[in-house]
Amino acid sequence: MTCVSLQGVGKRYGDTQVLRDVSLQFPRGVTSAIVGASGSGKTTLLRLINALESVDAGELRVNELPIPRDLTEFRRGMGYAVQGAGLLPHLSIFDNVTLVARLHGVSLEQRRARAHALLGQMHLAQELWTRYPAQLSGGQQQRVGLCRALMLEPSLLLLDEPFSAVDPITRLELHEHFMALQKTTHISTILVTHDMREAVKLADYMVILAKGEVAQAGHVAQVIESPGNDYVARLLAEQLA
Repeated sequence: MTCVSLQGVGKRYGDTQVLRDVSLQFPRGVTSAIVGASGSGKTTLLRLINALESVDAGELRVNELPIPRDLTEFRRGMGYAVQGAGLLPHLSIFDNVTLVARLHGVSLEQRRARAHALLGQMHLAQELWTRYPAQLSGGQQQRVGLCRALMLEPSLLLLDEPFSAVDPITRLELHEHFMALQKTTHISTILVTHDMREAVKLADYMVILAKGEVAQAGHVAQVIESPGNDYVARLLAEQLA
């Protein structure tokens, strides 16, 4: 079973071909990492999955269905967290976490119950609910961003370098929180990262992009043990040495 599949997908911006003939199947219920250098097409691929951009060629399916015309319900089933958390500075932590749920008409009682559960999972004290993003540390902000992405219990979680804007010690703490969360929820997750060590630590499945093409895809252990080409072998040697 797959959470996302792509067949011959292409995407260009003007004269620049960002993705070229990408065919992939992301497994359901695990974390998949998309790794590659800057400009390899990682974030564009994530934006296509989230229907923030549309494909120019090929077919993309989420949960085995094509992208629908009505994106409201489609995006409700998808959580999205980005580098730097992307919290709204004028909203309290509670209002940030529950914003999308409120827009979807979820009752205040249900929002409070869900927020309480999520903040507890992320080891964020309830006393933080009334604070504002600027009053939290970078690591706390990033955990709040994950809570917001998970608010509507999505079937798919998309993470665009969510741990890269914090210091190394905080990043390790965030990794531990994320791994504990994944162990209990088994949510299908696609993580974009430029850090091969992070990908190996957090993911079960890995896609390596190079200049808009798939250099290799497979289970993490398989990729590490059997690099598919010189580029992948060099990337692994440089980042995992």
